[in-house]
Parts: sequence; structure tokens; C-alpha cells
Amino acid sequence: MALMKYTVEVEESKPAVGDRPSAGPVYRSIFAKDGLLELPAGIESPWEFFSKSVEKNPKNPMLGRREIVDGQVGPYVWTTYQQVYDEAIEIGSAIRHSGVNPGDRCGIYGSNCPEWIIAMEACNSHGVQYVPLYDTLAIVSFGKVTDEQKKEAEQVGGSQHCKELPPRNKSDICTIMYTSGTTGDPKGVVLTNEVIMAAVLVTDHMLFVTDKAVSEEDSYFSFLPLAHVFDQIMENYCIYKGASIGFWRGGCEVLDGGHSGTEANYIMWSTSSTLDKISSGGALQKRLFQFAYNYKLKNLEKGLKQDQASPFFDKLVFSKIKQVLGGRVRCLISGAAPLRRPVEEFLRVTCCGIVSQGYGLTESSGGCMSCVANVFSMMGTVGIPISTIEVRLESVPEMGYDALSAVPRGEICLRGKTMFSGYHKRQDLVEDVLVDGWFHTGNDFGPYMGGYSR
Repeated sequence: MALMKYTVEVEESKPAVGDRPSAGPVYRSIFAKDGLLELPAGIESPWEFFSKSVEKNPKNPMLGRREIVDGQVGPYVWTTYQQVYDEAIEIGSAIRHSGVNPGDRCGIYGSNCPEWIIAMEACNSHGVQYVPLYDTLAIVSFGKVTDEQKKEAEQVGGSQHCKELPPRNKSDICTIMYTSGTTGDPKGVVLTNEVIMAAVLVTDHMLFVTDKAVSEEDSYFSFLPLAHVFDQIMENYCIYKGASIGFWRGGCEVLDGGHSGTEANYIMWSTSSTLDKISSGGALQKRLFQFAYNYKLKNLEKGLKQDQASPFFDKLVFSKIKQVLGGRVRCLISGAAPLRRPVEEFLRVTCCGIVSQGYGLTESSGGCMSCVANVFSMMGTVGIPISTIEVRLESVPEMGYDALSAVPRGEICLRGKTMFSGYHKRQDLVEDVLVDGWFHTGNDFGPYMGGYSR
């Protein structure tokens, strides 16, 4: 099984003892068989990722959005790394001048946009803990900003105070990210600089060893809310690599026209419309598409890589679908609810890029499990542990889940380098979920088709 090929057992299973249920073996990724990924010495804060990218690629486009004039969508307008840096320094200075000191908290409320990232980096520059707030929760209300208030803000923003940046430490709190509240009241998840940086570096590591790491030539399409930890890590990763981040404008109708990205949410909008176009074609077109689809699917099932399964039909047939997605898409990542198998299969065959599903939580700084690129047998699963995480199943007797049975099933438990430090002002909740160093996710899993299935 692919699971056995890409994981190693580092601890044996444990029988039930007293009121503690039994637990299955502890697994680690084969890419971390000699130890979990460690943070390199000498880096203390995500701010260093950003500032070093500015030094390396000051003129590279960093943040962009499409202008809408008279209801018409225009091309992307970009702000460079140097321009974003200069703005972040100014805003960071203004925040400090307003009485916010290193270690204090600053909320960021709003939908995805360049200003969101600039505010985040402004906080990072001075070691201020930023707290993302979901703009859908309607917990903050603002009236119209007056001209006087705008002038006051401009005066503060243009000040020369607090331009000297304070020292930062990897153990400092970077952000408090609230869970969405879909499974209970929102909880403030405390994530340190070290954890955020480790999550960024493990993303780079997993992409590098299984496919191709992001470079300054790549673009990322920002769709998932920045108040969601997964998008936070992905955008920090793109900043670390000097890539470009393009923001959506709030409606599927403005996606048309092309933009390269790496996020599955962009793709899902166009799947149904693409199928409609295929269905509306002539008989010859339908037969050609089905033949090409079956041919490539068979080769993928044999284990051929995406770009080797059918270069001819990729160019002749599937390039049209790739163009619908912007023409440059090479990596699609999906989390949260699992993709339906027919949808995942369709994307894997037709989009001419890597498709990967994963699993994660705010408490694990986003993804903690991921499918391995080009391993088709992992389709329908969330894959294997990433290189900073160890995983095991724990039995849940009251639900009939036995982690030691022939077909193990149980609550998934996590530990590792990208785990949270606690819940803001709710130590009681931490004691409920963190037992003997293992975080109990509340989700049940079972091994299936070479990876873990939910």
C-alpha cells in the first residue's frame, strides 16, 4: 500500500491501561524518517522571510488585484515587494505611535486584499500579535469614515516615529487565530513565530521532495479567507519564496479572463461550466474527449506522473481546460470537506497540474496531512503526515472505534513542530484536548487506499 511506502512506524501500538484507551502505532512521513523537520538556526520571525524576499527581489510583483472600472474587469495591478515593505514600515510605525507595543494585540478585520497582508507585515515588523477576524461574523461594525478621520490617519501614518524595529524571538506569539466556530464556539488558537515559520518551511519541503517548490515565477490566487489558517500559511509561504499573490474580487464572474493560481477553490468554480461545454460539443468532440480521458486515466492508474501520462492529449485536448483556468495552473490544493471522487478524478486527468487533498486544523497551523504529488493511488484520501507531524489513532470504545483492530479506526491524535501553544484565555479547553503530549482532534479516521480517509 502507498501508505506503507510513504510512512514509517516510530512507536508501537499501546494497549488500554486503566481509563486510557488503546492507541495504534505512531506514524511519521518517510521524508522525516530520521526526525521531524527542524527550524534552521538564526531565524526568529516571519518578518525575516518577508524582509529577505524584499532584499532579493525588490521589484518583483508581490500583491495584486484586478481593477473594476464602470463594472468592467481590468487586468491585475501589482504592488512590488519594495513598495509593500515601505508601506508596512510606515503602518508599523503608526501602530507603535498609537500606543501599541511589541507583544500587544492588533485585530485585522476585512476581506482578502493587499492591505490585509500589509497590515499583517506591519504587525510582524514590531512583534505585535495580529488577530484575524472573520468578516462574515458581523462582530465589528464601522460607520462611514469622515474626511477628518482620513486626515488624522494620514498624519499618523506619515510619522517618522518608531522606525527602529525591535528584536523578535521565535518563542513569541505571532498570531491568535480564531477557529471558524463550525463545530462549537470559536477558540483563539495561539501560534508562535516558530510554529508559523515551521509551517511555511514544511510546505516548501513537501512540495520540493514530491513535486516542485514555488518560485518567484509563480502566482497564488488568494480566495480562502485570510482569517483561515490555511490561507495564512500559503500566503506566508509565497512571500517567503518571492512569489506573487493575486486577490479575488468577490464574485465568480470576475474570475473569467485568466489568472494563474495554486488554490483549488478557483478551479471548483469552473468545473461545472467546463463539463457543460464538453456536453454541448459535437459527437466527434465528445468521443475524442472521452478517448483522451480514458487513455490518460489508465496511465495515471499505472503510476505515470501527471506530465508523463499523456503529453499528446494534454496539448491536443486538455490544454483547452487548462486555458480556462488561466493557462499556468500547475498545483491545486484542496482541504476542509473532501472532494467527491468523480470531481477529484476529473481534475487530476484534465487540469494538466498536480491535485492534492489534505487535512488540517487551526491547532496544527493548517495542513498536517497531505497526499503525495503524482501518487494516484492516494486519490480519495488525505494522504500521509507532513514532515513536522506524528500521527496515531486512539480507540473510542463508546463509539465502537478500535485502533488495534484489523481495520483500525479511531480518533486521530497529533503531535509535532507545527502544533499550537494553547487557547487564548481558555486553559481549561487545552486540558480537555491535550493529553500526554497528544492533541486530540475530535475527528475519526481509518486507513484506506494508501492514505487516511475521513
